[in-house]
Amino acid sequence: PETLSDRIDGKAELYLAANFQEMSIRAFRLPDGMRLEVAVYTQATPTDAFAVLSSQRRPGAKASPVSPDAYATENALYFTKGNRYVEMTADRAEAATGPALAALAQKLAEALPAGVAAAAGQGAARDVKELFPAQGLAAGSVRLAASDAMGMEGFSNVYTAEYELPAGPATALLAERDTAEAAAAEARAFAGFLKQNGYAATPPPAGAKLPAGAVVLGADGSYEMLWTTGRLLAGVHDAVNLAAAVELAARLAASLKDVTP
Repeated sequence: PETLSDRIDGKAELYLAANFQEMSIRAFRLPDGMRLEVAVYTQATPTDAFAVLSSQRRPGAKASPVSPDAYATENALYFTKGNRYVEMTADRAEAATGPALAALAQKLAEALPAGVAAAAGQGAARDVKELFPAQGLAAGSVRLAASDAMGMEGFSNVYTAEYELPAGPATALLAERDTAEAAAAEARAFAGFLKQNGYAATPPPAGAKLPAGAVVLGADGSYEMLWTTGRLLAGVHDAVNLAAAVELAARLAASLKDVTP
């Protein structure tokens, strides 16, 4: 952590916020002369590794079969394995680049350890990103902000997912906290942050069925909705209109209906 910025000046804070531990890098030359650089970042947990991967996702990236969250661009491939995040970058973008990167990535993925074991007496952590409803979800849009989500200082470990709805686009958000009280307190804090930035309490459309305790806030062309269910803070972010906010809130609430509080 003390020397990471020497290697990736300008990006170190993203990794450090996601509990960076160490990074190894190695250069390769393939038989056809292609050069590539492979960097393996060790984060504290698989969740931290996903935070880096999702925050770094490049525009136009396509899913890769190397791992469930892997994606590729014309000359690069990115994936996670346990608590490790991997970047592979080639010096050219040709027809053979993608298959060559995928083949090498597959070997590396098989060689990397599974990751960090759960502490004694600690069960498997809930994979919050799997709680988002599938209907309308934009491919590759699930992200995890390790810190300062939505621009609010201290608002950490918040998942977002973008949706295309009949009423218009909107983003769902989910964050799990240690207690229900902590989730409720953070929902109030985020609502206060939004009000400081021009949002105001907004009445929902007549007859709309909202999640219990939901708070609706609006500004010019942007609507937010927040509520909690047990230790989960849930919400809708930056919906283009109230109809989209209500529709996405209903889908998200339905997907959380059977989740253990």
